[in-house]
Amino acid sequence: MRTPTLLVLLAALSGCAHTEEDAPAASPKPYDPTCAASFQPSLDTASDLVRLTAACAAPAGLEAVTPVKVGSKQNRDAPAESFSFQGRAGRCYRVFAVGGPDVKDLDIAIVDAEGRLAAADLSDDPFPMAPPTGFLCLGSDQLFTIQIGVMAGSGSYFVQVWGS
Repeated sequence: MRTPTLLVLLAALSGCAHTEEDAPAASPKPYDPTCAASFQPSLDTASDLVRLTAACAAPAGLEAVTPVKVGSKQNRDAPAESFSFQGRAGRCYRVFAVGGPDVKDLDIAIVDAEGRLAAADLSDDPFPMAPPTGFLCLGSDQLFTIQIGVMAGSGSYFVQVWGS
């Protein structure tokens, strides 16, 4: 069975969108909580990520800050995959991912350099966004690790970090 690392991190989510020592940065345009209300994944995961970010990232004034990363095929028993990105002071971020057609639940955790959970998506869907509402805004440069795990179903996924 999968080590519970991602689940433990997700369960510890306290709703914070920045660590205690961060002073809030200037936010992008207001967050639209309905941006993904009508989103339905298709059989084309790459196009799905483009559609999701066009609906939820671009209208907020966010731009892609990492290349699209393609995750390997995994299932609930596989360990979560991770990659790092360097966040910059005064910028706000949001991570978008879309699972392949057979992924039923994909989860994301954003962990800071000290191992503290900065944000996560706890939804039971194949297209998580973290933070699930709003943005992760930084008062100082920070290195983050993005952990991604398939919690139901199986398959690969596409993920990308967007920022102001």
